[in-house]
This record gives sequence, structure tokens and C-alpha cells, in this order.
Amino acid sequence: MNYLHEDIDAMHGELQMWTNIKNQLLNEIHKQKRLSAESNKPLLAQLQHLQEEIRKRQREISSIRGNILRNESRIKELLNV
Repeated sequence: MNYLHEDIDAMHGELQMWTNIKNQLLNEIHKQKRLSAESNKPLLAQLQHLQEEIRKRQREISSIRGNILRNESRIKELLNV
């Protein structure tokens, strides 16, 4: 019976050790996530800027295509007259 209490105490100590290690690792993970998020902010801002530039250029391309189609239609009308 004496050994049972010693085993329980040893297991409880080991449980505490693993719980502490888990908590330390979780804290490290959270710290690394924060650092990663902070270091990614400039890249995310640049990405957002580039995506807006792409949308702007796509609108310009669509507008120019529309002008080209209208001009082609007008040229056909003038040639058929």
C-alpha cells in the first residue's frame, strides 16, 4: 500500500511536469503567432495595395475595350454608308 501512494505521488508530479511543459509550449506558440502576424503586416498592406492596382487596371482595360468596340462599330457604319 505504501508503494501505491508513492506511485500516485510520482504520477501526479509527472502530470504537473507535462502540464507545465504544455503551457509553456502553448505560450510560445501564441508568441510566435503574434510575431508572425506583426511581421506580415507590411506584406499584407503591400498585397492589398497591389490587389487594388490590379482592379484599377482591369477597370481601365474594360473601359478601353469598350471604346475599341464602339470605335469599330462606328468605323463599320461609316464604311457601309
